[in-house]
Amino acid sequence: MFGALTLYIISTIALLALRKKEPLLERPFRVPFYPVFPIVALIIGCVSLIAMITLNIKLSIIYFGILCLTYIWFHFFVKPLQHAKQPSTNDILQQLSDNGVTKISWQLLISMAYCAESDQHR
Repeated sequence: MFGALTLYIISTIALLALRKKEPLLERPFRVPFYPVFPIVALIIGCVSLIAMITLNIKLSIIYFGILCLTYIWFHFFVKPLQHAKQPSTNDILQQLSDNGVTKISWQLLISMAYCAESDQHR
């Protein structure tokens, strides 16, 4: 239950942040009575999480301990591997030009893929 509440709180915060940061972004769904319902849901989720922590102290220590360990593992072991494997845009363009693809044709391919993806979501 700790995990479900934590993810619910994080997703509600993400919804509020994204709607504020990107207000003109096309949305696949509408949130009824926005921002009142998400804020009320966030408050209820936080109160529920606090209640669960106070009622299950040992279990909450285990949960947050596992959460901290996985964050540390990700930060020190997984994240550096991801950054080491990702080539820069210039590296990609250089590799494409070595294979005969020009920058203009590459940009055309990207814009065509973006248009095709946008058409699929309509």
